[in-house]
Amino acid sequence: MQGLLAMPVDLKTTPQKSLVPADDPGMAGTQIVSPTEGELVAHDEESSDAHPSVGADVSMLTDKTPPWLRASRRMAIITLLVGVAFWFYSIKPVWHADPWSHIAYGKLIVSEGLPATEPLLPLARGMTYWNSSWLFDVLMMNVDRTLGGAGLQGATGIFAGLIVAIFVSSLAYTTGRTLLACGIGMALLFLIGHDLSILRSQLAGMVCFLTAWILWQGAIRNTHAWWQLPLLFAVWANLDSSFMVGLIVPVAMMAGRMVDRWVKTGQWKSILRDQHLGKLLLVTQLCLLATLLNPYQGRMWWEVLTFSQNPNLSAMVDWSPLTLRSTEGQFFAATILILMGVVRSSPRRLGTGEMVLLVSLAALGCWNTRQLVWFYPVALWMLAMHASAILSKNGWAQHASPRAGKWSVVMVGLVWICFGFSPLGMRVLHGKQPTASRLNVAFAPVELTQYLVKKPPEGQIFNPVEWGDYLLVHGPENLKIFANSQVQRLPREVWRDYLTIVDLGSGWSEILDRYSINTVVLDKQFREGVIRRMKEETAWKLVYEDGRGAVFTRKLPITR
Repeated sequence: MQGLLAMPVDLKTTPQKSLVPADDPGMAGTQIVSPTEGELVAHDEESSDAHPSVGADVSMLTDKTPPWLRASRRMAIITLLVGVAFWFYSIKPVWHADPWSHIAYGKLIVSEGLPATEPLLPLARGMTYWNSSWLFDVLMMNVDRTLGGAGLQGATGIFAGLIVAIFVSSLAYTTGRTLLACGIGMALLFLIGHDLSILRSQLAGMVCFLTAWILWQGAIRNTHAWWQLPLLFAVWANLDSSFMVGLIVPVAMMAGRMVDRWVKTGQWKSILRDQHLGKLLLVTQLCLLATLLNPYQGRMWWEVLTFSQNPNLSAMVDWSPLTLRSTEGQFFAATILILMGVVRSSPRRLGTGEMVLLVSLAALGCWNTRQLVWFYPVALWMLAMHASAILSKNGWAQHASPRAGKWSVVMVGLVWICFGFSPLGMRVLHGKQPTASRLNVAFAPVELTQYLVKKPPEGQIFNPVEWGDYLLVHGPENLKIFANSQVQRLPREVWRDYLTIVDLGSGWSEILDRYSINTVVLDKQFREGVIRRMKEETAWKLVYEDGRGAVFTRKLPITR
């Protein structure tokens, strides 16, 4: 048996004989001979024609997406983060007074142009009016007119998504580390998330600031910086007053480069011969000139620089100095300590210009808490750069992210899902609009305002500063509000009287008499004590009350 198994057999040339079992009478003794080589080939050809191959077609696995349309896994991950940020901030209610302020003044600007004096506050008539965000006001007015509340929510999400997209994508491109960039991006969302949820001109300013920050870093090598940056600043100066912060970046860069050149050469003449420094100076001058392209021209600079000195702002939380007792101060201190630890362990050098910029923005944030939004992006950017240097030092390589058509499909799917499930997507695709109560959850006096529309008050009213802008947009026509979010435009005496009333200070009732106020609107969130006191006053009667506020009118109206 072993010999038979070991015997070489040529299946193509040696005939193979096989005896049919003897128990098959019909085939007994029949000999089966295997086909020759020619017969095998002919049979294969016939089988191939009759039964085509069912194997995989390799050409079907080839990526036929045009190269310019292919995306990478890195881009898909960033798209996911940007899409979630857009969706998260677009489903938030319009809870702040600023959006309604932009809409109220936007309507007036479109209908009457930019006024010279305050147009919407009767008690501030004659006060000089200037508006650094007039273009943003007009944009928000048109968004509200076209898409309604869903458009306002969508605008908040779009600005938040743009901020995340610019920051994370640029950081991922610079460091080559997508997960690190996304992690730093989520930290940015955590630190400035409160500011991102408020639809105001500062969001447009943040988009411009991050764009300028990226462009300034490559301004020396970028041959188009001489027109890109001035164009950006020309638009920025009409959107928000934060364009002044954007000019701190090149000043810090030039200061740092001057110090570095002097330390390296020990000669001041080398600074004058530095071509890179000369280019930065030229582009900065063009940006300065571009900021004058606004309706107020050079006056805008003076108004922006002196704005924070207005004494009325001292009572506003956003404009108070930073303290370690506050949550904002504790996060600020933690960020500084973490950055110092990472920089100390990093092989990368902290540039003099970076240090000057970081200290300048930190000082601005300590001046008032609202300015922290400019400090955190720069601080986290530097944190990411040094963290990437530490990873490279420890052998964590930067992996390439090849492009493929499948990632383009993933990106389109993510964008469609995040947009389709947002209020803006529901409005565009299905015509659904959020209800007024859902749009203004726990903020605006929706039912109370409807009551005022049905029974318009006559003469001057008293209202909370937080509700003034909403009442201007949704309240009865020609409503004479006491104050709105633009407290800096009120005369100092009027603002002191307002604070006396809401604090139930000495003579608060006489102040209401002096202004001939016959209708008082109060909110329960901050003025529950004032509402209780008004209910005890015999001269006033409660005519409306709901879960958010109350309306009081005089029993004997003042007619003068």
